[in-house]
Amino acid sequence: MSSKPEKLFRVQRWAAWSVLFLLLQASVFGQISADSIISGVRAEVMKHHSVSYTAEVQTKFSNMPDTFICKGTVMLDRVETDSAFGGRIRISTDDTTWTLYDLSSIYTCDTRTDSCLRYDMAKHMDWPIESNVCTFIRWRNFQIPTRMDSWSKPTTTRTLFADTIVGKEACWHVRVHTPDRSNVTNDFGDLYVAKTGFVPLLQIGHLLLDGDLQYYQLEMHDVVFDQAGPKTFDVSSVVPHAVITDYKLTEDVPLLAVGTKAPQLIGDIYGSSSDADTVSFAVHITMVDFWYISCPPCRSSVPMIDSLRAVYADRGVRFVGVDCWDEPTGNLVHLPEFIHKHSLNYPVLLADKSIEEEY
Repeated sequence: MSSKPEKLFRVQRWAAWSVLFLLLQASVFGQISADSIISGVRAEVMKHHSVSYTAEVQTKFSNMPDTFICKGTVMLDRVETDSAFGGRIRISTDDTTWTLYDLSSIYTCDTRTDSCLRYDMAKHMDWPIESNVCTFIRWRNFQIPTRMDSWSKPTTTRTLFADTIVGKEACWHVRVHTPDRSNVTNDFGDLYVAKTGFVPLLQIGHLLLDGDLQYYQLEMHDVVFDQAGPKTFDVSSVVPHAVITDYKLTEDVPLLAVGTKAPQLIGDIYGSSSDADTVSFAVHITMVDFWYISCPPCRSSVPMIDSLRAVYADRGVRFVGVDCWDEPTGNLVHLPEFIHKHSLNYPVLLADKSIEEEY
């Protein structure tokens, strides 16, 4: 029976031979194929247990005309037995606040105050890692290489374009096109893979979701493999004298029981001239829909709710949309466009976030 080191050595040796074969194929036949490049990327990723890099991200959400941009420092350690994220994670976007995952808990640490919040994974507190920032700057294909298998599916189309330069590296350019789905069209991704090392230095994804553009771009610099270990992801390595506090869930409050008086809805009805509006439940049966502008399922529900409104409005049923997440200086500036585009014909209450927690 083979020992674990022997099995690991065989996997690494196989990966090295695979990369060598692909390089020989390119030199003998003059042009490497798109499929061979993708296979080379996967083989290279499988050789290493950890990676660190600096990331630059641009992404555009749904029907928002603005683009979100951020930079980050990332360290990843692949652990195949980890079912949450596929390994340890350490991420920072400003060098003073760090997010760590050590296979059991998530921590958000502030080096200026020596403070850390601990999130319990047993209670599904995964959002510090699954936030928009962390999701995009984290190279998930490294921790879960099988994600790259989707690039090689028979249903996808792979095209090799002319070589290009990313940073100072000569790169192959491969485009992977995924067949259109019911509400997703023009779904394709561009991979720019370094010719030395088969590392995808730049990944760009495009798709149209319900006719609205979704876009992301991850560019990696200073990529270094196999220099991070378990101690790298320990809180003490980031904040040596950390004061750790457990995050408390507000959702432990019991759900509203049938027959309970609903909390008062106070805010501003969009288009109303009054300073404050209150939704009264005294006369009408009221359906309340909580949503925000860049939420795809929320957008999909608008025509269904409006069709219900058309049937039941004359029967004493009122429909109210509640937006308590979009900021006045942020997405709310796009509310008129949203209402017009999606033919939203029922009132929208702009409320404080505390309303959602009360419900």
